[in-house]
Formats: sequence, structure tokens, C-alpha cells
Amino acid sequence: MINETTEAVTEAVTVAVSSSQVMEMKNIYCCKEHVEYGLEEVINESEVPPKLEEVKEQLPTVTCEYCGQLAEYIVSN
Repeated sequence: MINETTEAVTEAVTVAVSSSQVMEMKNIYCCKEHVEYGLEEVINESEVPPKLEEVKEQLPTVTCEYCGQLAEYIVSN
């Protein structure tokens, strides 16, 4: 009986650890107008509080994923 319980608990912990490792890091580049969209997307997909950072170096290749303007923020999980 104890061994069966121990095995069940071990299996549950293994499944929990495996599913937490599956969540991949997501970065969404967005402009000032669409930062709310990025925050909402991260919350809806990963169900964790998002991180919001300013883009430190303004590179012309880093654009908003929603409109194509120059990205000002990075939203991540």
C-alpha cells in the first residue's frame, strides 16, 4: 500500500515537472500602441505574469509583431 502511494506521488511529480519544462520562452516585440496586446497574449498563453522590458538598442530590424512599426518593448513570460 505504501509503495503504491509512493509510486503514484512520484508519477504525479514527474508529470508536473515535465509539463513545466514544456513551456517555452516567448518574446513579443511591440510598439507603444500594441504593448497591451503583447501583455494579454502572454497572460492568455502561459498563465504567468508577463515581464515588460524596453528595447535597449533601437535596431531597424526589430519591429512590432502587430503593426510593423519600430518596437519599443519586449513582452516575455
